Amino acid sequence: MYLGQTHGYEGRIYPCTAEIDGNFFFLIKAICTTCGTEHLLFDKHYHGWNGFMCHDKNKANLPRPSLVPWECLSCGDLSHKVMVKITYESKENFIEQSQGKVDEDKWPDAFQWIWMSITCFRCGLETIDWGDYETA
Repeated sequence: MYLGQTHGYEGRIYPCTAEIDGNFFFLIKAICTTCGTEHLLFDKHYHGWNGFMCHDKNKANLPRPSLVPWECLSCGDLSHKVMVKITYESKENFIEQSQGKVDEDKWPDAFQWIWMSITCFRCGLETIDWGDYETA
């Protein structure tokens, strides 16, 4: 599920940051097709460099907007396989920039970029770079 706002790029549609009442949101959730458990994959106010290292409690405490299911652009099915990749700067850079304010074991929480591709279970349509977000 995603915020419901999209943008077109090179003939494809992708989810994007949404402005709601002057606040910007980008979040992605997934619901397991087997057990129905909901998983928050990414929320810009909590995850990545800005969400973790520059955490803004006021923005993080805002009510999360309603999400909508992503429908396959080819067949309309809701079930997708998701692949998530994240990139980091070096641990040494994290330690230097955090200036001892954060335990160095938290380095993985301050990732720089999150990237998701999805593949429709029904028709196999693959959308590379479906979720592509720089967190710093």
